[in-house]
Amino acid sequence: MHVRYNGSADARLGISVSRRVGNSPTRNRWKRTIREVFRQHRMQLPPGIDVIVRPRRHAEPLYNAVLESFLKSAKQIKRAAQGA
Repeated sequence: MHVRYNGSADARLGISVSRRVGNSPTRNRWKRTIREVFRQHRMQLPPGIDVIVRPRRHAEPLYNAVLESFLKSAKQIKRAAQGA
């Protein structure tokens, strides 16, 4: 995950899934999974940030794995925002 501050009131999501990650159904599965995790847990992110997600090449688009990674990253982002 890459994070940038945007100055707006909401957290926004950007997704970039390369062809190297897999074929079209696999890439679409990644995007659907990432969007769903973001939709359900966006309140755990501080307001005013843009989150860009780029899945790695050999990872699987499993909901629980994406959720775990998102929550871990959200915690780090919150800590950094409070310290800044």
